[in-house]
Amino acid sequence: MTDTTHQIARRAFQQNKARQAAFLASLGVDVTGMAYARKLSLFCDDRAPLAQLFAQLQPAATPTLCLVPPGVADAADTRGGLTIHVLPALDDADYERLLWCCDFNFIRADTARAEAAARPYIWQAPGAAQAAAQVERYVAGLPAHAADMLRAASAAWNNAGERHAALAACLAGPANRALMLHAIELASQ
Repeated sequence: MTDTTHQIARRAFQQNKARQAAFLASLGVDVTGMAYARKLSLFCDDRAPLAQLFAQLQPAATPTLCLVPPGVADAADTRGGLTIHVLPALDDADYERLLWCCDFNFIRADTARAEAAARPYIWQAPGAAQAAAQVERYVAGLPAHAADMLRAASAAWNNAGERHAALAACLAGPANRALMLHAIELASQ
């Protein structure tokens, strides 16, 4: 399969840390001098278990930058290893570049755009049944451990499960590595 112009542009952006830093700076995010090992975008509504996710990320040894739209968090905040930054309103092109910049994306809407970003994601669906159906399509081809972890994390994110620890587990370790490779494969299809 030949690469599309979009895939070439995405890969070039993802391989250029200076371009990513300049883009984030244009959104008011200063990553110079910061040693964020992980960047997350977090677009959700009030059903999402934010307190549980933030509680898991706060003591983590991996410094995490969580980029959120207005309304998800009231103000920028740093809690242990977690830094929350409230973004300005984004147009479609900037939202897409944000997905490209992050290591993991929590999304509310367009799963096709999230898949094209070549980054793992969890979708907050309108209902638990929709989330379960979508995650089954997404995990096809994943190793069993990563698929099980993503199922549990998706259920927790969509308030259909109690394994909130699965949310953080998807962001690190073997499950995250498998999810990242799977996301890259899906984006090139």
